[in-house]
Parts: sequence; C-alpha cells; structure tokens
Amino acid sequence: MSGVLGITMNKPCWEDLQRAAAIIQPRGDEWGGFACLLHEKMISAAQKGKITPLLSGQKEVIMQTSAAIAHLSQKDSQPVVLEAEDTNMGPIAVAFDGKITNRQEIRKKSPYLVGSDAEIVARLIAAGKDPSEGIRNVFGHVKGPFSLVLLTLEGPFAARDTLGIRPLVLGRSVGGNGLGCAVASESGALSHINMEIIRDVKPGEVVEIMPTGFRTIDQQDSPGLILCGFEHGYWARPSSVIEGTPVGLARYIAGTKLAPRCPEADIIAGFPISGDTAAQGLAFATKIPFRSVFDLNTEAGGRSFLPFDPEKRAQRARDKLLMMDWAVQWKYEWLTEGLVVVLVDDSIVEGNQTLSRIFLIRRAGAKEVHLMIETPQMKWSCPFDITRRGSLMAATHSQEEMRKMLGVRTLAFNTPEDYAEAVISAQSRERKEKNPLTINNLCLGCFSGEFPKYE
Repeated sequence: MSGVLGITMNKPCWEDLQRAAAIIQPRGDEWGGFACLLHEKMISAAQKGKITPLLSGQKEVIMQTSAAIAHLSQKDSQPVVLEAEDTNMGPIAVAFDGKITNRQEIRKKSPYLVGSDAEIVARLIAAGKDPSEGIRNVFGHVKGPFSLVLLTLEGPFAARDTLGIRPLVLGRSVGGNGLGCAVASESGALSHINMEIIRDVKPGEVVEIMPTGFRTIDQQDSPGLILCGFEHGYWARPSSVIEGTPVGLARYIAGTKLAPRCPEADIIAGFPISGDTAAQGLAFATKIPFRSVFDLNTEAGGRSFLPFDPEKRAQRARDKLLMMDWAVQWKYEWLTEGLVVVLVDDSIVEGNQTLSRIFLIRRAGAKEVHLMIETPQMKWSCPFDITRRGSLMAATHSQEEMRKMLGVRTLAFNTPEDYAEAVISAQSRERKEKNPLTINNLCLGCFSGEFPKYE
C-alpha cells in the first residue's frame, strides 16, 4: 500500500503539501518523497521514514513552489524523476501507487524497461510526446491496479487504472485560501487543507490539474468500477470518502451487522483506531456500553500492520497500545473481579497482533473476552498487494481453531454479503440516485478468492 498527492495553486503550496501529505502518511511510512516545480526546474528528494521531517528540512528551498507531488510508501523511494534529456517532454516526476502484474510480459516486449514498478511507469510516460500520450503508453503496457500522479513543467496530471481499484480523489479551493486544485489517494487529505471534494478520478481517466480547475485529457475504455473492499475495512482513514461512500459510516454499519452474533457483555471495546468505529456501531445496535480500553501511543509509529518484517510488526504492535487495566475492571461505581468484554477489530490477518492484544486484556483482569471482526475471514492473499506477507490465519485454520488459538470465548466475523451491504448502504444519497454502487463494484477477493482480472 502507498499513497499519492498532487497539488497546484496560484500561490506557494508548500504548507498545504506538507499538511495533506501527513494525512496520507498511514498508507505507508517507510518512505516519503516529493517533487516540485521552482523557476521552471524540477526539485525532488526522498528519504526513509515519514515525510513531514523531509519537507520541513526542505522548507527554505521549496517554500515558494506552487506545484508539487508527493509519495508515501512502504516499499520504495519515490517520486521517480527523469531529467529533460531522458524524456520527450522535459523533466518529469512520477508518484505511483499500484502493482504491475505483467512484468514478465513487459520485459519480453521491451527489454529496456527494468527497475521498480514506478521506474517502468516513468519510462513509459517519458516515451510519449506529451502527458496524454505518455500515460496512454502506461495503459497500453501495464496490467494491474494503479493510481498515479505525474508532474511536468506544465503542472500535475493524474490517472487511475481502468478498474479503479486504487482510490484517487479531486479537490478544489477557492476564496480566502487562494485558487488551487489537488488530487490525493484519500479525500481526508484534501478536506484537511480546506479543499472542497469535487469527485473521484474515473477508472481509465487522465486528468490535467490546474490552479483554476480540472480537464479530462484522455479516457480509456473501462469494464466498470471495482473498488478494493479492504479500503473501507482498513486501509482508508475513517474521515475519507471513496466514490461517495464515507469510510467511517461503512465501518459503523458493519459493526451493527455483527449485533445478531454478539453475546451478552458488560462493555464493547475496539482495537484503536481501525476497530473503534465498528465497535461503536455494534454498541449502538446492542445497547452495550462502548469503552476504550487502550491508550494509544502516538509516538510508536504508524500502523502496526505496515512493516514487512514480522519482528518489526510485532514490536510496533507492542509499543502502540498501552492497556488501561481499570477499563476492564470498573463498573458503575465499584471495582469488580473483571468485566465481560467484547472486542471489535477490523480484521485478522496473521493473528499474532490480535493474540498479543487479547493477552493484555486478559492479564488486566477481564472476566471473559469475546472477539468480533468487522470484515469477513481473510483467506486469500491479494495479488495486488505490493509484497508478500506471512500466512493468513483463516487460510489454514477453521473458525473454531482460530477461536481456541486466540483464547477467546466466542469469535465471529461478518459474512461477505453483510460486509458488502454495509459498504453499499453507506453511500451518499446522490450516489445512490445517480450511479449506485452494488456488490459487483467491490473486490472481495481476499474473502472469497475471486479477484478481478485485467485483460
């Protein structure tokens, strides 16, 4: 997973770039990078770690830029920058969120196209006489999901693959904040810098981004929108809106869908932050009080699922959450011998982090622990993920085996149908009236084993 951002304004945009990029940071915190235009020159930098220190350190150099892109990644250093002598349109910079699934096919046809996915995409774009032709080269060669942002001397451009699996949203600011437009992997980043959300980039669309507005410069044929179903369940921020669907509301409704399988309990608690919204939905539906049981250590780094190294994932999980023992012991005005706790999490992947957190709650004195999962059982590895991870717990164990291994009294998941219905029912009234989402617009492959194909 990674995130992209592009912005152009009629005034310096450095501060807005920094603030918006920080909001997208949870999509990848191993690498951060940017490229910007300054006096008709392309300036870029990238480094391991979060992007805010990088941009702060470059402030004196780039604070006057009015057009820039940024990339947040868990895998590689981006944006990829090619100098003027290596392209047909002057210097370019490319930020790429996606995965090329036909690398061998590309290599067989074009042996010179080597390197990372982003480097291959950059070279394909560089072969075009202009941004439209360059990005058309990408569509012509690359199979797989992607959202990309291109920066040229003309300004930023954005494109989304023909299925639209990766999200990409357009926003605009007017009035006191100056004229400006931007594109980002998540709408929350644009709202954070006081931009009005205009729309999502369409599958197969190429958009030119100007301070005064947007212009579609190419539109590839699309078989139809297919969104990653896990975006609503985990990847995206709850404050973001994807294709007219508020992510937080989808999670809240998914929590209510768990109510028929919820046991009697004293409190409902979430694994913050990704499990809290679903936990609140379950608490509303069951009338069981919601209570936070963890103190979130914001200095421990980003999402504990992000590091590829298993030991780093486990360490971040241990450091991230501090147990509040009183929360599983206190009821009304007295201490008890322990409460019956229903925990709500977004998903179970390998199961190691879930197990460690349940251990903390049991050690704190909970009488019973029950576990409810917002998404369905994750049994199939995603072919569109940027790297392989450990084995999926649900792929090799039955639900009852998982329950025993995790040490909980009960274990329940949403069904794929209930989870899809939660996402679909969360879409805005306008979306429902004009172009409603259906279950066919969601990729639920990690739950069902059926993934979309790029022809």
